[in-house]
Amino acid sequence: MLYVINESQSSPIKSGIYSIDITGLNNLCVVQDVCPWYLTVSDDMEYMLFTDNGYIHRVNIDGSNHVLLAESYNTAFFPSITPNNEKILYEYDVYPYIMNFNGSDKYKLVNNRICSLDSDHKISYFLNNFRILITLEKQIN
Repeated sequence: MLYVINESQSSPIKSGIYSIDITGLNNLCVVQDVCPWYLTVSDDMEYMLFTDNGYIHRVNIDGSNHVLLAESYNTAFFPSITPNNEKILYEYDVYPYIMNFNGSDKYKLVNNRICSLDSDHKISYFLNNFRILITLEKQIN
């Protein structure tokens, strides 16, 4: 199981992404000094994807291979991964973008805005490798 701790002045525990097994043992920090708003895991359980400090990060489940994939600047739209783990949908400058899982070949999906910089969170899902569902609290502009 993965979980996030956000550091506070009253706690000696540092911010980061932690893992723990189902017995409650082996509690480990796998990514230090991050405070993600959102965290998702690839379908094959090989890597996690999260947003922190204006960037989209990809990290192997064991904490290795930490890569900054793209700028996002918006914590209100959560990125998602295709079921085949090859593509990532994310938001940049209020527009939807697609990139390869390694951060290459970024392109704007459509010229319709999907976000604003408000606090209404939007979540996206790949229904399969080609169809996308985006949940919005407001209509696309």
